[in-house]
Amino acid sequence: MAETSPIKLKVDFWDVGQGDCSVIHLPNGELFIIDVGPPRSALVEWLHERPDLSINTIVITHNDEDHVGCLDDLLERYHTRIDRLVMMIDRDTEKIKELLQIVKSYHTKGKIKLSRLEVDEQPKHLYWNDDGSILISAVHPDFGDAIDNLARKGPKPNEVSGIICLDIHDERQVIWPGDASMQTLTEVCTDDEPLMLVGPHHGAPIKRDAASYEGCFDKIQPSEVFVSVGTKGGHNHPDKSFVKRHVKRGRRVCCSQLVHCDAARKKQKQHVLNNHLLLGMSPPLDTNAVTCRGPMQLTWDSSYNEFMFDRFHNQHLAKLKDGTVENPLCFSGSILEPS
Repeated sequence: MAETSPIKLKVDFWDVGQGDCSVIHLPNGELFIIDVGPPRSALVEWLHERPDLSINTIVITHNDEDHVGCLDDLLERYHTRIDRLVMMIDRDTEKIKELLQIVKSYHTKGKIKLSRLEVDEQPKHLYWNDDGSILISAVHPDFGDAIDNLARKGPKPNEVSGIICLDIHDERQVIWPGDASMQTLTEVCTDDEPLMLVGPHHGAPIKRDAASYEGCFDKIQPSEVFVSVGTKGGHNHPDKSFVKRHVKRGRRVCCSQLVHCDAARKKQKQHVLNNHLLLGMSPPLDTNAVTCRGPMQLTWDSSYNEFMFDRFHNQHLAKLKDGTVENPLCFSGSILEPS
């Protein structure tokens, strides 16, 4: 069997406050973006400062403002650099109708390609490299469920939120569940053991009061959980029980910003880590943001066939251990030192 070329892949999990945004740096140098964050997302200016970067695909898991908020701005400024946009129609509000008309106009004029996110019986492949070692796919929502959601008198967009997976060498590495419930996530990703789970729902999934909620934490078994939250996000995310359930099972949970922990540090606006620029990302524009883990970066190491965390991952754990953060919700002595 012929040897495959070393994989060059990097995944940036952005700190955009109350919102989701991840940027995958593909082997050919293009970007694959999953959600774009809120209206004042730092992603917009970051792209302005890097005019040489082309965007292979932007995927919007669902049309909540904290996931799709700056899409119109991105299209206006950078449509010549965007090849494809993948999204869905999950509600019929006037604001979303207006956004979809903007999207349609760029597509109709041939400025961008436009695709639906919904899947049929098999996962929808959104990106794969030449040798098939890298695969990004949508595994939810089902097209029929999406139609049923729109037919409701009051659509429930979270129930048809997209779920995106990154596989390398047929091994699941990262799952982006958007605002899906834990129940939906485990239905479509049962027994998955990804390295990273992003949320879902900023650590406060819907349907937490259902009897099925507890069992969901055993049906999917990530090693790490990244929760994108804002200190002044207005939603009090993440839910404490969500974090504790993961920690109880020996998983490491990292929140981008401080919410529940260390009230004195939040009041004094003392960041735990302040590493956005050092990781090549832009800090959030919200001056009230107090970072905890801040952004996170994974880089694929072909020598070991695994993702390596950025150099701040161990520093963050050390600060949790030495008491830098008062009563951290995410820390447990059962959490092992990351490799």
